[in-house]
Amino acid sequence: MPAACYPEVIEAAVRGVGSGSNAVGVTFPGDLDEFDLTERSPIHADAVEIYCHSFPDEVLLRATFYHVLLAVGEQLLECHSQPAEWRTALRAALQKLRAKIDQELFS
Repeated sequence: MPAACYPEVIEAAVRGVGSGSNAVGVTFPGDLDEFDLTERSPIHADAVEIYCHSFPDEVLLRATFYHVLLAVGEQLLECHSQPAEWRTALRAALQKLRAKIDQELFS
């Protein structure tokens, strides 16, 4: 996924909404409507589905997905040269993601 999309992907994930770019993305259970569910299996409530055009779809526990998203985001922030607005947006998104992880850990 392009680094430029990362803040928006994290923001969407914190809200429990899937997102994607260039045939790569994530689907949350709530993203599936009635039609989708007639065409495919549902996604378990505590999981997400990762898709990539070149690979088979993978189902991950939501907590695992959040931790991977956090780790990649932190690395991007440290070593990727993006505009200042992007870095600010990524920092804010990562802060929300950490709060989401804490909330789910302690609920």
